[in-house]
Amino acid sequence: VLFRSFLGVGAMTDFGPLLANPKSLLLGASAQLGVFVAFLGAIALGFTGPEGASIGIIGGADGPTAIFLTTKLAPHLLG
Repeated sequence: VLFRSFLGVGAMTDFGPLLANPKSLLLGASAQLGVFVAFLGAIALGFTGPEGASIGIIGGADGPTAIFLTTKLAPHLLG
């Protein structure tokens, strides 16, 4: 499920701005790094793997993607 969510977000990517300004690749890479840092931080704080994935995706995805993933992996975390 987690891989399919990342794949869905990646399929919507427009590479025109990236080709025009290759330095913007660093912004995208740092956003993905933030997802993994948040995931590992959640695991270190005692959350389970699915809960950590739900917490981590908030930093790298839009709202509907984060809500969808959380309803599938850790619905008890939704407000």
